[in-house]
Amino acid sequence: APAVPEAGQLAAKLRVSPLLAQLLINRRITTSAGGEAFLNPKLSDLIEPEQMPGIAEALERITTAIEAKEKITIYGDYDVDGITGVAILWHMLKLLGADVDYYIPHRIDEGYGLNIDAIKAIADNGTKLLITVDCGISAFDSARLAESLGLDLIITDHHRCSNQLPMAFAIVHPGIDPSYGNPDSAGAMVAFKLAWAAANKFKKGTKLDAKLRQFLIDATMFAGLGSIADIVPLQGENRVIA
Repeated sequence: APAVPEAGQLAAKLRVSPLLAQLLINRRITTSAGGEAFLNPKLSDLIEPEQMPGIAEALERITTAIEAKEKITIYGDYDVDGITGVAILWHMLKLLGADVDYYIPHRIDEGYGLNIDAIKAIADNGTKLLITVDCGISAFDSARLAESLGLDLIITDHHRCSNQLPMAFAIVHPGIDPSYGNPDSAGAMVAFKLAWAAANKFKKGTKLDAKLRQFLIDATMFAGLGSIADIVPLQGENRVIA
């Protein structure tokens, strides 16, 4: 788009070139505060994980599973967003001492989402808690099957949800609460927030263990990769990790 007068004003405030200011305006970033946040993102700008809708209920069940040594299986989508989200959550739960496995369906043979045969196999392997990543928000039949097989289900997803939600122990989803600060979270970001909240839940004292903290910092790269691959808007906290 051709340069507009506001570009010069924004350029002066941010001390950047008019061209860069115009590019920011093209992204609908029109204030100096917005420009500063976009150009110089900080980890401190991330929304606290406990604010994510459904996190508290999910943590309750995950904590019980870890302490009771129950088998947990993470079921992820097969795309980049799903795989990076699974990697983040699996590694964090391992660091916290969980008995955790993962399952990623075959794109061609099984297709998207929670499939019936996979759920049966997961139940047969002794899993007590099933956590989805980047899928499950519309899996009504699969959720009912999981319950009938004695599986507690935690759904983490970011796809559009309806007023009716699947039967689950907890649903972690940025769109459930309209007041949540990042409704454009990717699936990997949702998984990252759950991993971060789990680390907080198990920390001793006021600070995270150095190993957990370093993993979370490293995990922002995976969450960023998933966010970019899923083409979510790279503004706000999405820009922090990408």
